[in-house]
Amino acid sequence: MILRSRSRITCTIILSVLMVWALSYLVIIKLSIKLFDKSDSDLVFLKYDLKRESDNLAELKRRLGIGQPRVLPNSSKSPHQLRPNVGDELTEHRRPTLREHFQDNNTLIINNTRYIRDHFHALEDDWPYKSGPGDKGHSVILTADEKNKSQATFHLHQFSLYSSDKMSLDRSLKDVRHKECKDVLYPVDLPDASVVIIFYNEAWSTLLRTVHSIINRSPLHLIKEIILVDDFSDLDHLKKPLDDYVATLRVPVVVIHQPVRSGLIRCRMSGAEVATGQVITFLDSHCECNTGWLEPMLAEIHKDRTHIVCPMIDQINDSTFAYVNSHGSPDHASLGGFDWNIIFNWFPLGQEELTKYKENPTYNFKSPTMAGGLFAIDRSYWFELGTYDSEMQIWGGENIEISLRAWMCGGELRFVPCSRVGHVFRKKSPYQHKTSNISTSINRNIVRLAEVWLDEYKPFFYAKNPAAKKVDPGDISARLALRERLHCKSFKWYLDNIWPTGSMSKKFHFIGEVRNANVNFCMDDKATKVGNVDVELYGCHQLGGNQLITYTSNKEFRIGNLCVDSIGLGMKAKLLSCHGQGGNQEWIIDANNGWIIHSGGSCMTAHGFQPREREATNTIVMETCDRKNMFQSWTLTQNEDTLQLLVNPL
Repeated sequence: MILRSRSRITCTIILSVLMVWALSYLVIIKLSIKLFDKSDSDLVFLKYDLKRESDNLAELKRRLGIGQPRVLPNSSKSPHQLRPNVGDELTEHRRPTLREHFQDNNTLIINNTRYIRDHFHALEDDWPYKSGPGDKGHSVILTADEKNKSQATFHLHQFSLYSSDKMSLDRSLKDVRHKECKDVLYPVDLPDASVVIIFYNEAWSTLLRTVHSIINRSPLHLIKEIILVDDFSDLDHLKKPLDDYVATLRVPVVVIHQPVRSGLIRCRMSGAEVATGQVITFLDSHCECNTGWLEPMLAEIHKDRTHIVCPMIDQINDSTFAYVNSHGSPDHASLGGFDWNIIFNWFPLGQEELTKYKENPTYNFKSPTMAGGLFAIDRSYWFELGTYDSEMQIWGGENIEISLRAWMCGGELRFVPCSRVGHVFRKKSPYQHKTSNISTSINRNIVRLAEVWLDEYKPFFYAKNPAAKKVDPGDISARLALRERLHCKSFKWYLDNIWPTGSMSKKFHFIGEVRNANVNFCMDDKATKVGNVDVELYGCHQLGGNQLITYTSNKEFRIGNLCVDSIGLGMKAKLLSCHGQGGNQEWIIDANNGWIIHSGGSCMTAHGFQPREREATNTIVMETCDRKNMFQSWTLTQNEDTLQLLVNPL
């Protein structure tokens, strides 16, 4: 009897467990089906942390029945394919793939974490990118014969067309973002974007790889349209074949063929005019957007519509098309700036922004200017801020002009580390503008910028660029009226508050030429833009320009963006990046003896002028100070036009 009672109890327990299991299974199936009827109206954030949830992927597929012969209710639409003619139709014989679930249903919930379809491609089991040349951003490997073919066509675009054409338009890339970028929370109500791309005689493969990368790595509901503006190209493949091809893509693509050659500035303005997205994103025509490139830029604009944002730009090698992670750590981060030539350059990140960036690798740091090729801006703010200066021609200076205008008129400019876009950097342009001279246009553009925005610092610009005095900027009254209407701040405010670490923000004791009294030669920067070169002496011309030297309150001699530096006795004076810490870049002016004394105690000495030195170049060497040494006598002649910029003149 006891055994029979125990058997009954055991059977009862087993049956109870089985019933509980069965009921739980039915509940799970019911929830997995209802899961896709879930409205996203209650969602506040989306989370992208696929690595953390990778263990749940198998369970997710089991719940969805992926690979099993059952069709999810209300999913009768054919799936959108990642590219034309790839994949099959959704039928009653095949369960939808994970991508298709996301296509027709905005969210999935795994372990109480809500995912939005922005990142569906990273979860997909049938990854769209095929293995081949350049896969995962690697170099395209060419044989000796192929290298010869590549070199034969390199001049056409100033990159290896042969390497580009060997790669798939959908080649895969490594996700080079910092790992914390994958944990960032973004609002679900991000604005949508119109992506505007300007091209002229662009190669088919690079142009379309740019377009494909946008489509493959963007949440499709955030891409309102892609706008391609053709600046009157004369290559046949950029006419009807391009129009026909983009018509097959799964996002709206508009092609505008300009009737005449207009230049980058006016083409971008044309593209922006027809854009309907809440945000305008400008890209170059030889880029590759990397994973998660769009959302962080849109999120920053969503936070404040007056923020203009730029992705971190990675390098794509012009020969091998290797995708190079150019921003491996915060220590390598740079901000955009310019010198007194009003030419854009990269500079080290200031200490305040660098500290914030190191503490938070997802921090969108401020920058005084942008390079100009790749950026996003709220569409309404683009027009409110005054778009580009329509009287600027072709390209050049427009990036600095809009940067100054944004900062001085109430906006901000930020770089977004979690947004990564690769760009083919060419060593020179392969094209010529048939209707205008590029140099003339750039000079005119920069003079327009200077006349509108530099205020009392204009004389410094003209002293550094004497040829600019002869350039007619045209009518600037409309831009001056825009500045007044926007209640913009002064250029001095910009230097003091936005770029206090820049070379233009220093307190100057002297601006002029530094001449060796004995040989009548002057310090000259040789128009160098890189450091670690000798300071050389050239015949004095009294025109400023390359011989315009500044002496700052930090006791630095600055030539352009570089500082005169020397290790000490017996060593040459070099041009190196300014560090502001004194030491090897600290110089004392002894007016009584005409000496320029290094912090180590030795004196600047003109070298290469004595008979025994005829083989040497005209450089500056540090020697023991000696009143009898005529080559140690220097005179500083102040530029009269910049006197008002001096603090405690020498």
